[in-house]
Amino acid sequence: MNKNATPLVSIEAVVIDTETTGLDATTARIVEIAALGLKGADIDPKAALDQLINPGEAVPEGASRLHGLTSEHLDAAPRFAAVAASLNEVIGDAVVIGHNIGYDLAVLDREHARAGLTWKLPRFLDIRALARLAAPDLASYSLDALCDWQSIRIERRHRALADARATADLFVRLVPLLRGHGIRTLAEAEHAVRVLPGETRLTEIGGWVSPARAASADTAPAIAGIDSYPYQHRVRDLRLQPATFLESSQPVRAAAEALLEASASGIAIVGSARAPLGYVTARDLLRAALGPSGLAATLGALPVSALPVVGEDEFLYRALGRLDRLGAEHLGVVSRKGDIIGTLSAADLLSHRVSAALILGDEVESAHTVADLGRAWAHVPDVAASCLREGVDAPRIANVVSAEIRALSARASVLAEQRMREAGKGPPPSAYAVMVLGSAGRGDSLLSADQDNAIVYASGGPGGAEDQWFAALGSHLADILNELGIAYCKGGVMAKNPGCRHSLAHWKVVVDDWIARALAEDVLAADIFFDGAPVAGDMALANALFDFAFERAHASSHFAATLAASARNWTAPLGLLGRFTTDGDGRLDLKRNGLLPIVTAARTLALKHAIRPTSTIGRLNEAKARAMIAGDLVDRAIGAYGGLMRMVLEQQIEDAHRGIPVSARVPVAPMTTGEKRWLKTAFKDIGELIGTVLNVC
Repeated sequence: MNKNATPLVSIEAVVIDTETTGLDATTARIVEIAALGLKGADIDPKAALDQLINPGEAVPEGASRLHGLTSEHLDAAPRFAAVAASLNEVIGDAVVIGHNIGYDLAVLDREHARAGLTWKLPRFLDIRALARLAAPDLASYSLDALCDWQSIRIERRHRALADARATADLFVRLVPLLRGHGIRTLAEAEHAVRVLPGETRLTEIGGWVSPARAASADTAPAIAGIDSYPYQHRVRDLRLQPATFLESSQPVRAAAEALLEASASGIAIVGSARAPLGYVTARDLLRAALGPSGLAATLGALPVSALPVVGEDEFLYRALGRLDRLGAEHLGVVSRKGDIIGTLSAADLLSHRVSAALILGDEVESAHTVADLGRAWAHVPDVAASCLREGVDAPRIANVVSAEIRALSARASVLAEQRMREAGKGPPPSAYAVMVLGSAGRGDSLLSADQDNAIVYASGGPGGAEDQWFAALGSHLADILNELGIAYCKGGVMAKNPGCRHSLAHWKVVVDDWIARALAEDVLAADIFFDGAPVAGDMALANALFDFAFERAHASSHFAATLAASARNWTAPLGLLGRFTTDGDGRLDLKRNGLLPIVTAARTLALKHAIRPTSTIGRLNEAKARAMIAGDLVDRAIGAYGGLMRMVLEQQIEDAHRGIPVSARVPVAPMTTGEKRWLKTAFKDIGELIGTVLNVC
């Protein structure tokens, strides 16, 4: 199902072309129609239609000269009424794409009406209009001109199937060009076409379906409601079943006796906490006991089931989604070090009212293509909107968004490795880890997050063979995330760039240089590094780096002081008479002016006073617990943090639904007097927090 936030690279579409008896959409009859299913960049052979149609009237000579179809060709063809059901089955809930598609839709609408059939206008995108957005300086936007521009050959011009194939190829090539113009999602493309000068008037003159009508085909902004419990709680919040470990050489009898223990979880893991072979259930043991070797059979002789795992820090929705995707009954729960610390079953989840009716599940883990990842990511705004309506506080929702970005980054690294192998680059030259930095690392990403990532590898020097391999991997990683809508980092904090990938040994040199120099520009470039989290590869390698960096930063009072000083220049965005200072669109950037100063203050406290949590709220609460900052001030700062985040998130959900690129900018004019008063109080509390942090650091 297409969502407003579905990236264009991921939409499920049907490309349509019709040949008709004339150019007047109010009178033209269809003589041929073709439809091709399109998933990402791939044509779906199961969603195809190529059909001649008897229009029930003579085909004008001029039309026949254009497409080559005469009344004689069409005498034996079916009427439109006999084809309509097949056509609508192919379309389904897909987005319809075509060149001058407003004409085709108008003709289809009238053909349905003539046949006495009801028809629902689908969501649609016009290739001609998209090309205007992607390349505004072309001399012509005819199908022939666009195909010449992109070197696409049309096998049989003015025949429906050939034109549809050419149109499909054009759409695939336009997607990255549109992305370069900030048009990434389905809703953004629809919105951009609706406001494109001249489009609505052009279609109205010809009696075509106007892009303004595309809004009527839009879906609801989000589902009515969800069970928010699995989006608020993590696996570690449950009471896990203890893990029972047995060696493969032990007999079935030993396993049966172990499972009779009162504390047993119902499964026995064959292997160790670090390297399990699989698991067996009581049912497996009973089946083995009835076999020829009976209770004396060894576990190694049994067909053990592979044990899927889930991290203790993962949300419950992901655990349930994994069980559902794999058709499994049990999960092993692993610690941050990778050891199995317990087990979880479907029954355990259901006993905690974790519903199987999830919007987000485990789609990211099972994604095989970038398009698959995009479809999974498109669910996130719906989850955010529904959780807000359920009363979930914004920082918890930001945790879910961050978890999805980390999961996307991890899966994107797998796809990046695949691209490396397909390009003949071979496997990784050494162990490595992908790290997500900044907001996604500390858990406060919202819907406008860009990518901040880095790579640490086991061995190799700058510019060497290993580094070159990881540079290529980083480029693929950045490209994949950008295709999904997680944009390239404007500051260049991406593993494809030399400063964001090093061996562990060289990373330590870089960190030591940051700490020793402690220049303002170094601190501003390095601060998000201290909010990082490993997401893929050798987690121990990344954790060793983060531990080293944390200890070095904590040991340097000068570094912490420089970091604190970076917040000194913050001032509330208020002008004369206490009016808000907005940009040209009347919006106020609440990330730059509100959220980031709180994040910086909390990070400064963490590095100065050895506070280990990486989340902003966790850091502030730890400072409160240690009585470093007055509890009332911490509570007010956390309240401001959550309130600002909610305002941004609500605006992002609205903008995403309307097709406006999301950001942290919130319009001031629609705010109520109470909201403006609260916002000014929040800025006052932020200023007090910064002043206090400067005093204690």
